[in-house]
Amino acid sequence: MREETTKEIKEHLLKRRFHSAELMRTLGVLQVPPLTAVLDTGFDPLTVESHLTQSGHLMSMMKMASAGWLIADENALRQKVSAAQRYNVPVVMGNDIFVLSQAKGRVDDFLELCADIGVSRIEVDYFTVRSSMKPRDFAVTALRRDLQFIAEIALHDHGLSHRKTIDALVERAQHWLDAGAVQLLVTSIEKQPSFNTFSSRATLNYKYVDAFAKTFGLHSVVFDTPSQGMSRTLLDYFGPDVNLGGVRFGDLLNIEAYRRGLHTRALHNRSKRRLVTAEDAEKAKNIESKRTLERKEDQ
Repeated sequence: MREETTKEIKEHLLKRRFHSAELMRTLGVLQVPPLTAVLDTGFDPLTVESHLTQSGHLMSMMKMASAGWLIADENALRQKVSAAQRYNVPVVMGNDIFVLSQAKGRVDDFLELCADIGVSRIEVDYFTVRSSMKPRDFAVTALRRDLQFIAEIALHDHGLSHRKTIDALVERAQHWLDAGAVQLLVTSIEKQPSFNTFSSRATLNYKYVDAFAKTFGLHSVVFDTPSQGMSRTLLDYFGPDVNLGGVRFGDLLNIEAYRRGLHTRALHNRSKRRLVTAEDAEKAKNIESKRTLERKEDQ
Protein backbone atom coordinates (compact mmCIF):
# COMPACT_ATOMS: atom_id res chain seq x y z
CA MET A 1 0.00 0.00 0.00
CA ARG A 2 2.79 2.35 0.99
CA GLU A 3 4.79 1.55 -2.17
CA GLU A 4 1.75 2.26 -4.35
CA THR A 5 1.23 5.62 -2.61
CA THR A 6 4.90 6.57 -3.13
CA LYS A 7 4.66 5.61 -6.81
CA GLU A 8 1.53 7.73 -7.25
CA ILE A 9 3.22 10.72 -5.61
CA LYS A 10 6.24 10.40 -7.94
CA GLU A 11 4.01 10.15 -11.01
CA HIS A 12 2.03 13.16 -9.82
CA LEU A 13 5.22 15.20 -9.33
CA LEU A 14 6.49 14.24 -12.76
CA LYS A 15 3.22 15.38 -14.30
CA ARG A 16 3.47 18.69 -12.46
CA ARG A 17 7.03 19.44 -13.60
CA PHE A 18 7.31 22.82 -15.27
CA HIS A 19 10.01 22.89 -17.95
CA SER A 20 12.24 25.76 -19.04
CA ALA A 21 10.82 25.49 -22.57
CA GLU A 22 7.35 26.28 -21.19
CA LEU A 23 8.61 29.38 -19.39
CA MET A 24 10.42 30.56 -22.53
CA ARG A 25 7.20 30.11 -24.48
CA THR A 26 5.11 32.05 -21.96
CA LEU A 27 7.75 34.82 -21.87
CA GLY A 28 7.77 35.00 -25.66
CA VAL A 29 11.50 34.25 -25.89
CA LEU A 30 12.73 34.46 -29.47
CA GLN A 31 13.37 31.10 -31.17
CA VAL A 32 16.40 31.24 -33.46
CA PRO A 33 18.57 28.55 -35.08
CA PRO A 34 22.22 28.07 -34.02
CA LEU A 35 24.09 31.19 -35.17
CA THR A 36 27.21 31.30 -33.00
CA ALA A 37 30.55 29.65 -33.74
CA VAL A 38 32.56 28.74 -30.64
CA LEU A 39 36.31 28.39 -30.18
CA ASP A 40 38.13 25.35 -28.90
CA THR A 41 41.48 26.80 -27.86
CA GLY A 42 42.86 23.47 -26.66
CA PHE A 43 40.37 22.20 -24.09
CA ASP A 44 40.39 18.57 -23.00
CA PRO A 45 37.74 16.21 -24.47
CA LEU A 46 35.66 16.04 -21.27
CA THR A 47 35.38 19.84 -21.05
CA VAL A 48 34.41 20.11 -24.72
CA GLU A 49 31.81 17.35 -24.40
CA SER A 50 30.35 19.00 -21.28
CA HIS A 51 29.89 22.28 -23.17
CA LEU A 52 28.36 20.43 -26.11
CA THR A 53 25.92 18.69 -23.75
CA GLN A 54 24.91 22.00 -22.22
CA SER A 55 24.94 24.29 -25.25
CA GLY A 56 25.44 22.26 -28.41
CA HIS A 57 21.97 23.26 -29.64
CA LEU A 58 23.18 26.89 -29.68
CA MET A 59 26.39 26.30 -31.68
CA SER A 60 26.54 26.80 -35.44
CA MET A 61 30.05 25.30 -35.52
CA MET A 62 33.09 24.61 -33.35
CA LYS A 63 36.45 25.91 -34.52
CA MET A 64 39.79 24.37 -33.57
CA ALA A 65 41.40 27.75 -33.03
CA SER A 66 44.83 26.66 -31.87
CA ALA A 67 47.51 24.96 -33.94
CA GLY A 68 48.07 22.84 -30.84
CA TRP A 69 45.53 20.26 -32.07
CA LEU A 70 48.27 18.82 -34.27
CA ILE A 71 50.57 17.97 -31.34
CA ALA A 72 47.80 16.90 -28.95
CA ASP A 73 47.05 13.20 -28.52
CA GLU A 74 45.26 12.20 -31.71
CA ASN A 75 42.73 10.02 -29.88
CA ALA A 76 41.73 13.03 -27.78
CA LEU A 77 41.29 15.12 -30.93
CA ARG A 78 39.15 12.44 -32.55
CA GLN A 79 37.12 12.15 -29.35
CA LYS A 80 36.28 15.87 -29.50
CA VAL A 81 35.34 15.74 -33.17
CA SER A 82 33.20 12.66 -32.56
CA ALA A 83 31.40 14.40 -29.67
CA ALA A 84 30.66 17.41 -31.89
CA GLN A 85 29.25 15.12 -34.58
CA ARG A 86 26.88 13.52 -32.05
CA TYR A 87 25.49 16.97 -31.27
CA ASN A 88 25.34 17.93 -34.98
CA VAL A 89 27.92 20.69 -34.53
CA PRO A 90 30.24 21.02 -37.58
CA VAL A 91 33.95 21.17 -36.72
CA VAL A 92 36.10 23.76 -38.49
CA MET A 93 39.89 23.72 -38.61
CA GLY A 94 41.45 27.15 -38.14
CA ASN A 95 43.88 28.23 -40.84
CA ASP A 96 47.16 28.06 -38.87
CA ILE A 97 48.13 24.55 -39.97
CA PHE A 98 46.64 25.18 -43.42
CA VAL A 99 48.99 28.16 -43.89
CA LEU A 100 51.97 26.05 -42.81
CA SER A 101 50.92 23.18 -45.07
CA GLN A 102 50.57 25.58 -47.99
CA ALA A 103 54.07 26.97 -47.38
CA LYS A 104 55.51 23.44 -47.30
CA GLY A 105 53.54 22.26 -50.33
CA ARG A 106 51.62 19.69 -48.26
CA VAL A 107 48.03 20.92 -48.58
CA ASP A 108 46.84 17.52 -49.82
CA ASP A 109 48.22 15.84 -46.69
CA PHE A 110 46.49 18.42 -44.49
CA LEU A 111 43.16 17.89 -46.25
CA GLU A 112 43.50 14.10 -46.07
CA LEU A 113 44.02 14.26 -42.29
CA CYS A 114 41.06 16.62 -41.80
CA ALA A 115 38.80 14.33 -43.83
CA ASP A 116 39.97 11.23 -41.95
CA ILE A 117 39.41 12.83 -38.53
CA GLY A 118 35.87 13.82 -39.48
CA VAL A 119 36.26 17.58 -39.77
CA SER A 120 33.43 19.21 -41.73
CA ARG A 121 35.04 22.49 -42.81
CA ILE A 122 38.35 24.24 -43.06
CA GLU A 123 39.13 27.92 -42.84
CA VAL A 124 41.22 29.51 -45.58
CA ASP A 125 42.39 33.01 -46.38
CA TYR A 126 42.93 34.72 -49.70
CA PHE A 127 46.59 35.63 -49.28
CA THR A 128 47.61 32.03 -48.57
CA VAL A 129 45.63 30.41 -51.39
CA ARG A 130 46.47 32.95 -54.10
CA SER A 131 50.21 32.23 -53.75
CA SER A 132 49.85 28.91 -55.57
CA MET A 133 46.29 28.40 -56.81
CA LYS A 134 43.01 30.09 -57.62
CA PRO A 135 40.03 29.80 -55.24
CA ARG A 136 38.18 27.55 -57.69
CA ASP A 137 41.15 25.17 -57.96
CA PHE A 138 41.37 24.97 -54.18
CA ALA A 139 37.62 24.35 -53.96
CA VAL A 140 37.92 21.33 -56.25
CA THR A 141 40.72 19.95 -54.08
CA ALA A 142 38.69 20.35 -50.88
CA LEU A 143 35.31 19.21 -52.22
CA ARG A 144 36.90 16.08 -53.64
CA ARG A 145 37.33 15.04 -49.98
CA ASP A 146 33.83 16.17 -48.96
CA LEU A 147 35.30 19.14 -47.10
CA GLN A 148 33.53 22.48 -47.10
CA PHE A 149 35.46 25.69 -46.62
CA ILE A 150 34.98 29.11 -45.07
CA ALA A 151 36.86 32.09 -46.48
CA GLU A 152 38.42 34.55 -44.07
CA ILE A 153 38.20 38.19 -45.11
CA ALA A 154 40.29 40.63 -43.09
CA LEU A 155 40.51 44.40 -43.39
CA HIS A 156 44.12 45.50 -43.84
CA ASP A 157 45.50 48.78 -45.08
CA HIS A 158 47.18 48.19 -48.44
CA GLY A 159 47.75 51.84 -49.29
CA LEU A 160 44.25 52.25 -50.70
CA SER A 161 41.56 54.53 -49.37
CA HIS A 162 39.24 52.94 -46.80
CA ARG A 163 36.36 52.83 -49.29
CA LYS A 164 38.49 51.29 -52.04
CA THR A 165 39.87 48.73 -49.61
CA ILE A 166 36.37 47.64 -48.59
CA ASP A 167 35.25 47.49 -52.24
CA ALA A 168 38.25 45.28 -53.06
CA LEU A 169 37.47 42.96 -50.15
CA VAL A 170 33.81 42.67 -51.15
CA GLU A 171 34.89 41.74 -54.69
CA ARG A 172 37.33 39.17 -53.28
CA ALA A 173 34.61 37.72 -51.06
CA GLN A 174 32.38 37.29 -54.09
CA HIS A 175 35.11 35.26 -55.81
CA TRP A 176 35.23 32.94 -52.78
CA LEU A 177 31.47 32.45 -52.71
CA ASP A 178 31.44 31.81 -56.46
CA ALA A 179 34.15 29.18 -55.90
CA GLY A 180 31.98 27.35 -53.37
CA ALA A 181 32.73 28.82 -49.92
CA VAL A 182 29.81 28.07 -47.58
CA GLN A 183 30.32 31.30 -45.63
CA LEU A 184 32.59 34.31 -45.22
CA LEU A 185 34.41 34.85 -41.93
CA VAL A 186 34.80 38.62 -41.64
CA THR A 187 37.53 39.58 -39.19
CA SER A 188 39.17 42.85 -38.07
CA ILE A 189 35.74 44.39 -37.50
CA GLU A 190 36.99 46.81 -34.85
CA LYS A 191 37.77 50.43 -35.58
CA GLN A 192 40.73 51.40 -33.47
CA PRO A 193 40.57 54.72 -31.59
CA SER A 194 42.40 57.64 -33.15
CA PHE A 195 45.23 59.39 -31.36
CA ASN A 196 43.22 62.56 -30.85
CA THR A 197 40.49 60.90 -28.77
CA PHE A 198 40.50 60.28 -25.04
CA SER A 199 38.91 56.82 -25.39
CA SER A 200 41.18 53.78 -25.61
CA ARG A 201 38.31 51.45 -26.54
CA ALA A 202 37.90 50.06 -30.03
CA THR A 203 34.48 50.43 -31.66
CA LEU A 204 32.64 48.55 -34.38
CA ASN A 205 33.65 49.50 -37.91
CA TYR A 206 30.10 50.07 -39.16
CA LYS A 207 31.01 50.83 -42.79
CA TYR A 208 33.01 47.62 -43.00
CA VAL A 209 30.37 45.28 -41.55
CA ASP A 210 27.59 47.05 -43.46
CA ALA A 211 29.32 46.42 -46.79
CA PHE A 212 29.29 42.64 -46.27
CA ALA A 213 25.85 42.41 -44.66
CA LYS A 214 24.21 44.44 -47.42
CA THR A 215 26.02 42.75 -50.30
CA PHE A 216 25.77 39.12 -49.22
CA GLY A 217 23.05 39.02 -46.55
CA LEU A 218 23.50 38.03 -42.92
CA HIS A 219 23.18 34.29 -43.64
CA SER A 220 26.41 34.25 -45.71
CA VAL A 221 28.58 36.22 -43.28
CA VAL A 222 30.06 35.31 -39.89
CA PHE A 223 31.47 38.26 -37.96
CA ASP A 224 34.46 37.29 -35.83
CA THR A 225 33.97 39.00 -32.47
CA PRO A 226 36.91 39.64 -30.12
CA SER A 227 34.77 40.19 -27.02
CA GLN A 228 31.31 39.86 -25.48
CA GLY A 229 30.90 43.62 -25.79
CA MET A 230 31.48 43.52 -29.55
CA SER A 231 29.06 40.59 -29.87
CA ARG A 232 26.38 42.64 -28.13
CA THR A 233 27.12 45.64 -30.35
CA LEU A 234 26.59 43.50 -33.46
CA LEU A 235 23.35 42.10 -32.03
CA ASP A 236 22.14 45.61 -31.23
CA TYR A 237 22.98 46.77 -34.74
CA PHE A 238 21.86 43.89 -36.93
CA GLY A 239 19.39 42.07 -34.71
CA PRO A 240 19.15 38.42 -33.64
CA ASP A 241 19.81 36.87 -37.08
CA VAL A 242 23.48 37.87 -37.24
CA ASN A 243 26.11 35.09 -37.27
CA LEU A 244 28.79 35.50 -34.62
CA GLY A 245 32.20 33.81 -34.53
CA GLY A 246 35.16 33.65 -32.20
CA VAL A 247 33.00 33.13 -29.10
CA ARG A 248 34.52 31.29 -26.15
CA PHE A 249 32.66 28.41 -24.55
CA GLY A 250 32.23 30.32 -21.28
CA ASP A 251 30.66 33.33 -23.03
CA LEU A 252 28.20 31.43 -25.21
CA LEU A 253 25.19 31.30 -22.87
CA ASN A 254 25.46 34.99 -21.98
CA ILE A 255 25.62 36.02 -25.63
CA GLU A 256 22.75 33.75 -26.66
CA ALA A 257 20.62 35.01 -23.77
CA TYR A 258 21.29 38.56 -25.00
CA ARG A 259 20.40 37.52 -28.57
CA ARG A 260 17.01 36.34 -27.33
CA GLY A 261 16.28 39.48 -25.34
CA LEU A 262 16.87 37.88 -21.91
CA HIS A 263 18.79 40.91 -20.67
CA THR A 264 17.60 44.35 -19.55
CA ARG A 265 20.07 46.07 -21.89
CA ALA A 266 18.84 43.93 -24.80
CA LEU A 267 15.26 45.03 -24.12
CA HIS A 268 16.37 48.67 -24.05
CA ASN A 269 18.39 48.41 -27.27
CA ARG A 270 15.96 46.31 -29.31
CA SER A 271 14.24 49.39 -30.75
CA LYS A 272 17.60 50.61 -32.13
CA ARG A 273 18.30 47.44 -34.10
CA ARG A 274 18.91 47.80 -37.79
CA LEU A 275 17.80 44.74 -39.74
CA VAL A 276 19.31 43.85 -43.11
CA THR A 277 16.59 42.36 -45.28
CA ALA A 278 16.89 40.21 -48.39
CA GLU A 279 15.69 43.23 -50.37
CA ASP A 280 18.59 45.29 -48.99
CA ALA A 281 21.04 42.58 -49.99
CA GLU A 282 19.62 42.28 -53.52
CA LYS A 283 19.70 46.05 -53.99
CA ALA A 284 23.31 46.16 -52.81
CA LYS A 285 24.27 43.35 -55.20
CA ASN A 286 22.84 45.31 -58.14
CA ILE A 287 24.81 48.38 -57.08
CA GLU A 288 27.98 46.32 -56.75
CA SER A 289 27.47 44.77 -60.21
CA LYS A 290 27.09 48.25 -61.66
CA ARG A 291 30.30 49.37 -59.94
CA THR A 292 32.18 46.38 -61.33
CA LEU A 293 31.04 47.17 -64.87
CA GLU A 294 32.03 50.81 -64.45
CA ARG A 295 35.50 49.79 -63.21
CA LYS A 296 35.98 47.52 -66.22
CA GLU A 297 34.92 50.27 -68.62
CA ASP A 298 37.36 52.70 -66.99
CA GLN A 299 40.18 50.20 -67.54
